Amino acid sequence: MSTAKSAVAGGAHRRTQPTEAVQTNQFERLKFVDQVPLARNRYFMAIAALHDALRSTPLFHKGSWLALATAVAVLAWRGRASPPGTFAISVAASGIVYILSFGVFGVAVEFRYAYWCVLASLAGLIPALLARRDPPTQLPGGADSQA
Repeated sequence: MSTAKSAVAGGAHRRTQPTEAVQTNQFERLKFVDQVPLARNRYFMAIAALHDALRSTPLFHKGSWLALATAVAVLAWRGRASPPGTFAISVAASGIVYILSFGVFGVAVEFRYAYWCVLASLAGLIPALLARRDPPTQLPGGADSQA
């Protein structure tokens, strides 16, 4: 078999592996399962099973959190002159820029790199709603905030 054919065959085999890993609990496949303390902890295994069930939902997709951060910024825009509005826009913009920078620099695609956007979205949501509820009528420079 030529090298090119074996590489293609190997690639096909690797493509089938992740679906098997998702369907089985990764801790059950450990070689030394008795030497890993968490592998036998029923509370940890319950959390691991919950994680496996939620992994394919929008909760673990970076795009969902990017959309929420954008929504937070849009919600807070009307009250941008108030302290809650300023905070919400700033933290949401930080999360948006952080996620979009991975498109330029291409660090990795793992969800753990989106943790800041998750935190920024959740931290800015309540202040954005507060800013929307009672926005000031003028920005500090004297300009109208409705513009």
